[in-house]
Amino acid sequence: MPSPWLIWQLIDSAFPAGGLSHSAGLEAAWQAGEVGQDVRAFVRTHVAQQGLAMGPWVLAAHREPTAFATLDRACDAMLTNHVANRASRSQGRAMLSAVGRVFGAKSFVPLVANTAAVDQPAHQAPVFGAIGAGLGVADEVIARAFLFVSMRSVISAAVRVGIVGPFEGQTIQHELADHLEAVAQGVIRRPTDAACHTAPVLEVTGAMQDRLYSRLFVS
Repeated sequence: MPSPWLIWQLIDSAFPAGGLSHSAGLEAAWQAGEVGQDVRAFVRTHVAQQGLAMGPWVLAAHREPTAFATLDRACDAMLTNHVANRASRSQGRAMLSAVGRVFGAKSFVPLVANTAAVDQPAHQAPVFGAIGAGLGVADEVIARAFLFVSMRSVISAAVRVGIVGPFEGQTIQHELADHLEAVAQGVIRRPTDAACHTAPVLEVTGAMQDRLYSRLFVS
């Protein structure tokens, strides 16, 4: 059982995993008028979709890290939104690089070898799960960690865009704790063949990111 300090470090906003460059589609949705002054609905929907669509790949790679390459490519087939796909690849590789440098690359030699192939996407969700396995983190803990990072990143983006202030952002995070846990419980029981996208508006607006006249984020 790893120390709780390790988990807290892994999900700390200061951990250099590349998440600050991404808004998970919030910026595009905001400019398209799909996000009101109350950003709670967007955050709830994003967390729920992350649990349904990406959560199964986190746990599958955690439970079978030796099958990472196959799971990673299957996850890639699900991410048809080109902006989300690109962002997931970027964050996955950034996470793997950071973990290798911080915790020691020797623990992740097989994973690094798997992601070295030119055609290997190295998506965030399976990378996150495989890293959790390498660090000895329990599956339910890594599921919660993934969802927490997903939620925190969107709230952070909302603050930086100017939709909410930092105090309101923290209030939203506190208020959505029960929702986060409910999604996490669903993730723990959901196999990869039940992975699905459930927020078409978020998918469409998120794909518009490259067309924004001005933007702070790459996704």
